[in-house]
Amino acid sequence: MTTATLAGGFTYEELSFDSITPNSGPTAGGTNVTLTGVGFDSSLTTVKFGETTAENIVVVSDTEITCDAPVTAAEGSVDVTVIQDATESIIENGFLYYILPTAVYSISPSSGAQAGGETITISGQNFDASTTISIGINPCTSVTLVDAQTITCVTPAGTLGVKDVIADGDNGEYTLYDGFTYYDSQLTITSVSPAVAYPIGTGNITIFGYNFDVTTTITIDGVAVEDLTYTSPTVMIGTIPAGAVGSKNVVATKGGEIYTLYDGFTYIQPLTITSVSPNQLDAAGGDNITITGTSFNETTSIAINGSALIDPVLVSGTNITGTSPANPSGQWSVTATQRSDVGYESYTYDSVTYLNETSLGGRSIKDTYDGLLYIDGGLTAELKPIRDASGKVLPIQVSTTEVKIFDFVLTSEGISNASD
Repeated sequence: MTTATLAGGFTYEELSFDSITPNSGPTAGGTNVTLTGVGFDSSLTTVKFGETTAENIVVVSDTEITCDAPVTAAEGSVDVTVIQDATESIIENGFLYYILPTAVYSISPSSGAQAGGETITISGQNFDASTTISIGINPCTSVTLVDAQTITCVTPAGTLGVKDVIADGDNGEYTLYDGFTYYDSQLTITSVSPAVAYPIGTGNITIFGYNFDVTTTITIDGVAVEDLTYTSPTVMIGTIPAGAVGSKNVVATKGGEIYTLYDGFTYIQPLTITSVSPNQLDAAGGDNITITGTSFNETTSIAINGSALIDPVLVSGTNITGTSPANPSGQWSVTATQRSDVGYESYTYDSVTYLNETSLGGRSIKDTYDGLLYIDGGLTAELKPIRDASGKVLPIQVSTTEVKIFDFVLTSEGISNASD
């Protein structure tokens, strides 16, 4: 057997760790970092920040490792060490720990009674046992550290208006400007949403105000808001009751307290069409017509059989005028659509009659192709239509001496049956 040796055919790379990105993070740990170098492999033992082992260590390739910086007790620079088998590679002072400053993100609820005594939750960062909370110049009581991101406390008494919220402790001071509002300790309604609805009622309503509790009741024009739910001292939710068209007072009652939001809610008439005049229109279009209804506004559009009314004019909330579009003979619906305080509205009116017109012996002859015959504007006969094999109504036939409509013949002398 013959053997051969390839000199230098395989090279073992010596472990070398040369960079870490990012190279700083908070003492709370959790910063995901990438270590680069050469010679990384599955025999990697660990990565240390100072004397503490990193978390979530992953050998991505022989040149890259990812991990999360561990928690540390103090700020400052620490060595970062990669340990593989019995070999170590170190970057001295390779990672800088810093103390994340205290911050306040939000307060819930963000308003409360002037008398104080309500529990609030402060959300932020880097709270600890030394952290205190103040609203304006007055400190909260019963401060409880839930975790580094959450504190609860009880509001102090204060003066009416918007106040700053200050968190202060060993990790620094932070001010959330205008973070809390003191309101009058009296029962109050500030607004409702929505503030309009149809007389039929239904739909949710949210009542905003101050000093609500579970005993608070709400009425609109003396009728109780249904399914009323206490959400917080500033919010209640319920279902709109039925009512009459017009502006109404919204009243909150709690114990002996009563507060009235005058004209705080309005019932509005829904969009309708009650009539179209004239109701018989020429199939060629061009008739001047008036649409009568309720709650028309500047966004109202009118269509007949899907064709828009020509040159519409909003005369009032109950009248729109315009010119009829052309349509095939027959009876067609009239549709009104619009935007209003309650959103998108649509109403369909049935119906107007479109007529074909001709003349015979000096008389106006109009028919609808569906069996209605008009002479000089009056309904003369309701004729049985004749249809072809597909069910389509056969059209009229017009000559200089007669009009054939289905199986009837109209002359200047009158109507006769073609089969007679």
